[in-house]
Amino acid sequence: MQNFLASVQKLGFRGLAYAILSLIIEKDSIVVIVPDKTDKELISILLDDIRSRYELRSSPTSDIKLANFEVITRDEYFKHWKKYAGKRLIFVAEDKNIICPALDYIEKIIEETMLSKPRDPLRIIVIRIGDILSPLDVAKEYYMEYKQGRIDAKKFHSLIKSRLPKKEDASLALELLKIFYG
Repeated sequence: MQNFLASVQKLGFRGLAYAILSLIIEKDSIVVIVPDKTDKELISILLDDIRSRYELRSSPTSDIKLANFEVITRDEYFKHWKKYAGKRLIFVAEDKNIICPALDYIEKIIEETMLSKPRDPLRIIVIRIGDILSPLDVAKEYYMEYKQGRIDAKKFHSLIKSRLPKKEDASLALELLKIFYG
């Protein structure tokens, strides 16, 4: 728990959010690069738990697949950089300031979780992200109907919000739908 809090303080809410968002939206394998071994262990656990929770709850026919990933330290990357040439590199600490509404929502979710000081924040974040990802298959149908003009924006938003009662969760789901099926 203390290690997780220390990593969150070092990487920031947005850095952690960037690693999670990359896992969700990237199609190819990713290499997540973190400052040190403690961060490596914790980010690996977080991403692996999100993947496991999603895979348990998603339908086998889902076209949403989370990226394969490897987490390495910055030193490991610089020592073996040729090995990672051509791969999608996610420098969590350095690249976290990209502009992306989905990243903003994940950051808010992490910040809200951490500020509430739960006993096991890692587990809470995993459950919440998993709960947002799981209904996206059903929401895809609503999104396609919305894009085709068969339902209006108000009805589409209310359908999403009925499945995800927290405002940030519903907003994140909408942004992810735009990314996946935009």
